[in-house]
Amino acid sequence: MTPTISLPAGLHYQGAVHTEVEFLKTNGIAEKVFVKKLADKPYTWQARVAAIAIKRIGTIPIGAAVREEFINTGDFKIPEPINQLPLAELNTLLVEIHRNLWQAIIPKQEFICKFCSKRLENTIDLTKIDYSPEDLEFIKKNPPESFTEILVYLKDGFEIDDIKELSREDLIPYKGMNFNKLTFRVPVVKDAINHERFAEDTVDFWRKISLDCLLKIESVEDGDTPTERLNAELPIIAKSYMGIRFFDLHLSSEDLKGIREELTEYIPTLPFYYLDECPCDRRLMIPHVMEASGFFSE
Repeated sequence: MTPTISLPAGLHYQGAVHTEVEFLKTNGIAEKVFVKKLADKPYTWQARVAAIAIKRIGTIPIGAAVREEFINTGDFKIPEPINQLPLAELNTLLVEIHRNLWQAIIPKQEFICKFCSKRLENTIDLTKIDYSPEDLEFIKKNPPESFTEILVYLKDGFEIDDIKELSREDLIPYKGMNFNKLTFRVPVVKDAINHERFAEDTVDFWRKISLDCLLKIESVEDGDTPTERLNAELPIIAKSYMGIRFFDLHLSSEDLKGIREELTEYIPTLPFYYLDECPCDRRLMIPHVMEASGFFSE
């Protein structure tokens, strides 16, 4: 029987939420995709790995058609359900695919003990990777249906008064207000693929994704409390007027960091490490890390 897992947020697609993922047996076609990493297109490669490995997501078939297309044409198009997966779930799927379909036990991995500073060698056991206790509690309290929007309350916020792009007559009523709440849709795989040429610059990469995912700009009082009150919602067309300059020029560094943290950490994801005893004489608990560059090595 092929392995099956459950995702915390799952795929929100065509009005339904699909959380159960069933994998296909790894064959020669899957092996080709796994090991053919695309250095300049990291998220395209990750999406291809998911597409070739997954039999179905919920009731949506994926892998059989992908493998058939590969046999017939020598390549395949990433299916739209994979494009619409939350980006955080793609990270989790890489861990699950590697340990279920490729290799769970990785011998002779080098690392440095943070306590004794010695360079050591140990075996990495990917079956020991799990969500943190905090994430497990968060997943328990939040059903998959709830992972639709990400709210970010800005510490500093911004006013439109001095923003040249917003000096329009139709926006005059919004002058003098502090806009301090942003609503984003959940970033998906397609967002990362669209901007993967900027992936090495994490700040720029996430600013571009943030702009694509921005849904609402609001001014509120008593934000993130039971007595929160809406003062005004800035017409979302203002996002188009400002473009990326909104993040580059008009938000404080602290607010920008808050946005990145919420967008990257809101949906729990499996880490690439677990805590275990260090093989040195002190036997203290240290992170055992699976380096991303070592995934799907031949």
